[in-house]
Amino acid sequence: MSAAILAPLAWLGRAGTWALPAGVLIGLVLPDLAAAARPLFVPTIFVMLTLALVRVDPAAVRATLGRPARPLIGLAWIVLASPVAGAALVLPAPVPPELKTAMVIYACCPPVMAAVAYAVLLRLDSAFALVVLVTATLLSPLAVPPLILGLIGVDLAVGVGDLMLRLGLLVGLAAALAQGMRWGLGERRLARGGEVIDGLIVVFMTVFALAIMDGVTARLLAAPGLVALYLGAAFVLNLALQALGLALSPLVGRRAGVTLAMMTGHRNMGLLIASLGGLVDEAVFLFFALAQIPIYALPALLAPVYRRLIGSA
Repeated sequence: MSAAILAPLAWLGRAGTWALPAGVLIGLVLPDLAAAARPLFVPTIFVMLTLALVRVDPAAVRATLGRPARPLIGLAWIVLASPVAGAALVLPAPVPPELKTAMVIYACCPPVMAAVAYAVLLRLDSAFALVVLVTATLLSPLAVPPLILGLIGVDLAVGVGDLMLRLGLLVGLAAALAQGMRWGLGERRLARGGEVIDGLIVVFMTVFALAIMDGVTARLLAAPGLVALYLGAAFVLNLALQALGLALSPLVGRRAGVTLAMMTGHRNMGLLIASLGGLVDEAVFLFFALAQIPIYALPALLAPVYRRLIGSA
C-alpha cells in the first residue's frame, strides 16, 4: 500500500474506538447507503475476526490456555450465569413483553465477534477475549436455545448441528487465514504495521455498523417514541451486564475482568438472527439493530474507565 493509504489507516488505528460510531451515524443519516451496505453484513464479520486474530499474539493465547481456570470461569459466566443474571434484571422491568423477550435473547447470546477487535483497540486482554469468544460462540447452538426456552418460554427451533458447522467454519477459516497472514508478513512487519491493521479493523467495523442500520431510520421517523424506548433499554442492558461481568475481576484478574465486562455487555444477536432467517420477530430485530449503537458508542465513551480500572495510562 502507498503512504497515502497507510497514513490514514494508521491514524484510524490510533483513534481506535473513537472512530467507530461513524458507521452508525452515517447509516442513520444516509439510509440508502445503509441499504446498499446490507449485503456486506456477513463478509465484514469474517474480515473483522480475521484481522483481530492477526493482532492477537499466539504466545499470549498459549499462556492463557496454560492457565485454564481463568478462561473457564469466563466461559461459565458468559454461557450460563450471565444470561440468567440478565433475565433476572429484565423480567421484572416495566417494559412491553416483546421488548423483554428481545432483551433476554440478547443476554443469552455469545459476545460479538468484534470483541477481540475491541480488546485489541482498547488494549485489554485480547488473548483471553479470543479464547472465551471462540469457545462461547461454538457452544452457543447448544446453550442459547435451551436457555431462551427455559427463561422466557420461546422455542427458537434452531438446527444445532448446522449452526455449529457454520460457526466452526467461520472461526476456523478466519483463524487459518490469520495464521497465513502472520507467516507471510512476519512478526517484525506485524509489529511495525500494528496501527495500520487496527485502522483496517476500524474501517470494516464501520462498514458493518453501516449495514446494520438498514431500515432503522424509517422506524425512527415512523415511531420515534418506540425507537427511543428500545434504544434506552439497549444502553441500560449493556451497562448493567458490563457491571455484572466486572464483579468477576477478583477471580480472573483486573485486565481479564475488564475484558470480561466488555464482552458481557456486547452480545452477538447477529448469528442467531442469521440462523433464524425470516422467522425473527420484528421487535427482536429492531432491538438487535438499536443495540448496535451502544455496542459501537460505549467502547469509546468507557475507554478512560477501562484504563483506570486496569491501572494503565
